[in-house]
Amino acid sequence: MYMAKPGERMKCDAGTHCPVFDGSSKYVLERDMNTIKITKSKEYPLMVISKYMEQDFRWLKNKEQYVVTASTAVSGINTLEGLNIEIKPYMPAANREGATLSPLKPSYVLWITGGRDWKLAGEPETYGKNLRWDDSKEKLIPQPGALSLAIPYEINSPERPDEDGENKYQQLILNDAKGFDSFLLNPVISYGILANGERYYKDDYSETKVTVSVTISLGQDIELKPLDPIQEPELAPLEPITDEIPLAPLEPIKNK
Repeated sequence: MYMAKPGERMKCDAGTHCPVFDGSSKYVLERDMNTIKITKSKEYPLMVISKYMEQDFRWLKNKEQYVVTASTAVSGINTLEGLNIEIKPYMPAANREGATLSPLKPSYVLWITGGRDWKLAGEPETYGKNLRWDDSKEKLIPQPGALSLAIPYEINSPERPDEDGENKYQQLILNDAKGFDSFLLNPVISYGILANGERYYKDDYSETKVTVSVTISLGQDIELKPLDPIQEPELAPLEPITDEIPLAPLEPIKNK
């Protein structure tokens, strides 16, 4: 299609799956043509690293202080869920105010989703560090039980508009359309993709800032870099985080 009618590939709206390249951690090798059921597949388990931290005001040494109230760190293999990645022509979704203009320069966007086979029961879990604040002991205490290795089911969706009121959703864009086309037409050398996006969500109770970074290595024989080990979680108390989005007032809240 690209060689015969290059312009046709750009006739693809924001919500249409029309990839020039796609891949999945579960690759279908054979199907029963009568039932369309998968009879043979190749599965690539996901290595997941997850870190989480909460901060809030708690009483410590007879004084209300801003401390870490929860901290978890876990890593392991998730065999229940999978990832699907497709690279498609970029056409921005319409914002609330109306239609969005087509980009002046052709580019691609990543469509990345997670999912699972719902026939598989249970939650992907393993053991790691799980600390929760104990008011009576005024410190973080290790908690028993396993932690989830679940992945997000939406990582980047071109269906989402860039702006929705105060909410911002930056897409993962591949601007080197010409270079990627050249690789697809003659993939004799490796090709790397690095895409970043920031999101901001606000409601009556909270503000959330999310940064997504995706690195993809394509080629005939790619050796992936080993994942970095999880560092020890920071223990309370911590100074208030100062960022574009303040997590809490800097001054302790006084009871009335």
